[in-house]
Amino acid sequence: MQVSTPRRFSLSTWAVNGWIGQSLWDKPGAELGGEEPLGKLGEVPAEAAKLGIRNLEVCHFHLPRTRAAELKVAAEAAGVHLYQLLIDDGDIADPENHERDLAWIKGWVDVAAEAGFARVRVIAGKTNPEGALERVTEHLKDLTAYAKARGIRVVIENWFPLMSTPEAVLHVTRELGDELGLCFDFGNWGGDNKYADLGQIVHLAESCHAKCNFIDGKPDLEDFTKCLDLTQEVGFNGPYTLVHGETGSEWESLKVQMSALEPYI
Repeated sequence: MQVSTPRRFSLSTWAVNGWIGQSLWDKPGAELGGEEPLGKLGEVPAEAAKLGIRNLEVCHFHLPRTRAAELKVAAEAAGVHLYQLLIDDGDIADPENHERDLAWIKGWVDVAAEAGFARVRVIAGKTNPEGALERVTEHLKDLTAYAKARGIRVVIENWFPLMSTPEAVLHVTRELGDELGLCFDFGNWGGDNKYADLGQIVHLAESCHAKCNFIDGKPDLEDFTKCLDLTQEVGFNGPYTLVHGETGSEWESLKVQMSALEPYI
């Protein structure tokens, strides 16, 4: 599916984590907190729209479970699409707690459906125990069916130990076929083989976490553009989600990334 240029800019709330100033770490096995306010997360869609960003990815720990409907209203008012909920906890590869974590993730799928998100990104595995790939494959089949029934698409990411190699990513995506997508992250892999490894999975990308590293406040544009070149080589036409870990100048740092990204879209 082709994506029009204005829709190809996307924003992760992690990029403005410091500006939001609220982290509600709901995780498997933890007791749910009270009814926290939506807080500054409710302002993010309008702020993103000011920069011409029309897609939003939200970290689950920024969104109180009881405020999904409020976020939906804020996004609709700003003309911003809630593209993806980032479920940043849970380990369906864990040998002991995989069933508990799967149920917890399904709970967040329900929240995503209430808010109107199109997708959820889940962690395929934080650990790499024996039999993990088989366990993850079966749980992902269950999860994708659950999410599909609620109008939600599930994607994984090249992130954490279990998905730290091209071989593992290719195995899981091959087993799930069209039922599972890939969020292609620039910054999760490193080392001498980084670009070769990313090059083996980039053709699977449905979205990109276009992560730009900042060193002493300056963007590493060499790495950023090398990763962008990989996406261009395979004709990637999905949204580029801006992600960085800068604090104190979050929105200005986004402008730097958008300028570097502009020629690619």
